[in-house]
Amino acid sequence: MRLSAPAAPPRPAAARRFPRLLGALALVLACLLNVAHAAPSVAVPTMQVDLGATSAQIHNVVTRQDVSNPERYANTHACVRYSPRGGGSTLDMTTTATVTSGSGQYAAFSYGRYRQNGRQVCPDDFSDQQSSVGFLPGDTRTVSVGAPFLIGTMHHHNAPIFTDPGSERPDGSGGALISGGMEVDLANTIRTSFPWTLDETSNICRSTFDASGDYDPSGNGGYAFDSTGAIGPRASWQFRGWSSDYHYAYDRSGRLRSFPAGDTSASGSDDGALYGLDGRSCEDDVLTMTAVSSDSVWADANGVPYKLVLRGFVNNGRNETCTVMDPETAEARLETSFVTQENNDTYGCLYGSLEQVRQVTFAKDVSGSAITQQTVGIPQFTYTNVSQTGSSALEGWGDPSPLRPTGWGGEHAATDPRTYELFAPGGGAAVREDQSGPAPTESTPGWRLSGVTCTQGDGTPLLDQDGRVLDQTDAVNLDAGTLDLDRAGLARSSAEVPITCTWHNEYVDPTPRLRVEKTFIGSDATAGTPTLNADYAITVTNDGSTAQDTGALVDRPDLAPGLTVNTVWASQDQGLLGQPQSVVQGAADGYRLTEGVPVQPGQSQVFYVRVNATLDPAASGYTDENLGCSQTGSGAYEAGHGLFNEVLAEDGKDVDGPGNNTACGPVDPGVGRLPVTIHKTGVMGDVSGAVFDVYSMDPSTPGAAPVDRGVMVNPDDGSLFTTVPLDINHDYWLVETQAPAGHQRLSEPVGFHLAADGVTLLDPETAAGTVTVSRTGRVPDTITIHDTAIAVPLPLTGGGLARLLPALGAAALFAGSGAAALHQRRARRRNAR
Repeated sequence: MRLSAPAAPPRPAAARRFPRLLGALALVLACLLNVAHAAPSVAVPTMQVDLGATSAQIHNVVTRQDVSNPERYANTHACVRYSPRGGGSTLDMTTTATVTSGSGQYAAFSYGRYRQNGRQVCPDDFSDQQSSVGFLPGDTRTVSVGAPFLIGTMHHHNAPIFTDPGSERPDGSGGALISGGMEVDLANTIRTSFPWTLDETSNICRSTFDASGDYDPSGNGGYAFDSTGAIGPRASWQFRGWSSDYHYAYDRSGRLRSFPAGDTSASGSDDGALYGLDGRSCEDDVLTMTAVSSDSVWADANGVPYKLVLRGFVNNGRNETCTVMDPETAEARLETSFVTQENNDTYGCLYGSLEQVRQVTFAKDVSGSAITQQTVGIPQFTYTNVSQTGSSALEGWGDPSPLRPTGWGGEHAATDPRTYELFAPGGGAAVREDQSGPAPTESTPGWRLSGVTCTQGDGTPLLDQDGRVLDQTDAVNLDAGTLDLDRAGLARSSAEVPITCTWHNEYVDPTPRLRVEKTFIGSDATAGTPTLNADYAITVTNDGSTAQDTGALVDRPDLAPGLTVNTVWASQDQGLLGQPQSVVQGAADGYRLTEGVPVQPGQSQVFYVRVNATLDPAASGYTDENLGCSQTGSGAYEAGHGLFNEVLAEDGKDVDGPGNNTACGPVDPGVGRLPVTIHKTGVMGDVSGAVFDVYSMDPSTPGAAPVDRGVMVNPDDGSLFTTVPLDINHDYWLVETQAPAGHQRLSEPVGFHLAADGVTLLDPETAAGTVTVSRTGRVPDTITIHDTAIAVPLPLTGGGLARLLPALGAAALFAGSGAAALHQRRARRRNAR
C-alpha cells in the first residue's frame, strides 16, 4: 500500500508506502497479546481452560492526535472506512460492528485514496481499492495454559494509495502513523480492548544490500548484484556510466535489473530494482507485533488470575484459510513480523496464549560476622531488569526498586513497595543484582550474593515447571547475580499466586588468619567420688593484619563410656565457671560457646569450659582401659576415651586445622569405686577370727569366684574388715568362709547393692536380726554381722560327762533340724531365681 500526497493540481505526488500496515493490526493484536514474551515450554503439562466463540471490533482509527476530532479528521483526510459499518454517518463513524467467529466476516478498516479515471477517489464506504487491515475471529475451544492457540486470521491488502499532506507525519518525514484499537471477546469471558499502531512509511528508497545479498532497510548497504546475480561492492554512478558491473538488483517479478541511472531513488514500479535475495524491499509493508497483554483479568474457579497474551502469528502467505495447528508446531513457526508486497495480499494466523498472572515482590536481607555488624554500614543494593528481549517483564517492569535493609538478619529485611506482574509459564522475566562495591578477595572484604529464595503466598517454595524448587536450580546464578523466573511454575490456588523472592547478601571478611587450639587444664576427680569437674581452655589467636571475628565456636565433649555429662559452663572469665550465669545449653551439634567475638591483630581470645560429669562403671561399654586418653598417629586425641573434648570452628576460621582442637585428661577407675567395712559381733561384743570373701555375682552361680583378696582384716582389730574398692552401682555377695572359734558361719551369703551414696541389702528380711547396715550419709557404710551362736565349755570329769551327753544329744538334734531348715531355705532361693 502506498501513501502519497496530492499536489495542488489533482495529480499524485511521489507514491507513499504503507509499509507497516500489518504492523498496525499486529500492534492491534499485539496489544491484545504479548508477542515477544518468551515462549513457555509447551511440552510441560499445564492446566486447561474451556473457552468458546470469539468476537471482535476495530475502532477509533486515527492518523493525527493533535486535532480536535481525530476520528473525523482521519475519516476525512485519510478516507478511513469501516466494515461492517458501525453506527453514525461515514464521516462520524468510529467503529465496525461486532463480528463473531463462524460468520466468515472480517472486522476491517480501509484507508487512502485510489486513482480512478485520472483522479484520486475517496469512497463513501469500505473499498477493496484502498489498502485495508482486517481480523476474522476464530472459534476457540479448550486451551492449555501457556500454550499457543489460534485466535483468528489477520488480512493485509497492500494497494497503491494516496493521501493528502494533512494525514502525514507532522515532522515532514513522509508516510503516516495510523493507530486505533481492537476489542476482542473470548467466549464472553475475556473482553479486552487492545491499542495498535500502524507505521506507514514512504515507498521511495535506495537499492542497497548487505554482503549476503539481503536488503538493508537503512539504505546504507554497500553491496549490489551484477548481471549474473553475484554479489559485490556496490558500483557508483560516474559521468560516463557505472564504475563496475555491480549495479543490479531484483525487481518485484524476480528478474535482475540495473538501477535507474545514478540510483538516486526507486519508486517501486515494476521497472524499479529494489529486491534482495531475501525477497525484501522498502516498498513492502511489514506487520510487526508489539509485546502487550490484555488489560483485563479473568479468574478461574480457584481464584487464579489469567490474561490473554499475543504470541505472534504464522505467516500464511496468500492463503486465507488458517488451519488450527498443534501447540508445538505453532510454537516453532511463530513470527513477530511478516511482509506484504505492493499490490498483494498477505494472511497471518494470529496466535495467543492464556497466561497465568502472578505477582512478584522482591526483598533483601544481609548477614555478616559479629565484627562486621559492628563496623560495616549496610549499602543500598540496586537491580537491573535483564528479562528476555520483547517480554512483557522487560517492557513493563523497568528496573526493580533499590533495597537497603534496616539492619542485619532476616528480621530487618527490606521489601520493595512495588509488585511485578509475571506471566507463567515462560514469562521471560529475569533480574540481576548489581555488585555493591568491590567483590571480596582473599585479602580484602566485600559483599557477595550468597543466595536467593522464592516462596509462594502460602509459604511453600516456588517450584519450576518440572516440579523442582526453582531457587535450587540454575535459575539462580550467584556468580552472575541473576534470578531467572522464566520457568516459574503454575499456581494451583489463589493463595499460591503471590511470589516473594528474597536476595541474601553476605559481607565477607578477608581470609582469616586465626588459630584455634584446645587444652586440658585439669580435673578434680577424687577416688570414691564419681561426680567430677574437668576444665579446658580454648585459645583463638589472630595472626593476620586486620581484626577478625572468631565465628561460632562449639564445644563437644565425647567422654569415655560410663561418663555422663551433667552440666557445661563456659566463660571468658575463668572465675565464673560453675556459676549459673555461665551455664551453656546443649544442642544437636554440641554446646555453642559464642556466635563470634572480634580478635585484634596479634591478640588472642580465651574461652574457658568446665564439664561436670558422673562416672558409672555399670554403664554399657564401660572399661577401665577407656578411662585413659588415646592419641592418633597425628597426635590428636580420640573421642570416647577419658575426658575427651573438642572444639568445632566455622569453616575457614581455623588456619592450622583441627589437629590441635582436641584435649583429654585421664580418669582413675577408683573414681567409680568404694570400699565397704564389715564388723563381726556376737552376744558378748566384738568377735575376732572370722574370714570373709566378696563375690561380684551370686556365689551359687556356676563358675562364680570371689574377688581376689577382696576382704582384708584390720590388723589392729580382728572384728573389723574392709573390702577392696568395689565398682559402684553393682550387686555384691558377702560370704563368711570361716567362723571365729566357738561360733557358727553365716548360714547364707549376704547380698548387697553398692551405690555412690551407700550400701543397701538385697534381702533385708532374710538377714533380719543377723545383718544390719549403718547409713550415716557418708561412705563407706558398714555391714555388721551379729553372731549369737556361742559354744558351752565342757568339764573333763565323768560326772560332767554324764551331764554333757544329754546336752550333746540336744545339740545334735538342734544342729540337724537347723541344717534341714538351711537346706530348705537355699532350695527355695534357688527355685525363686
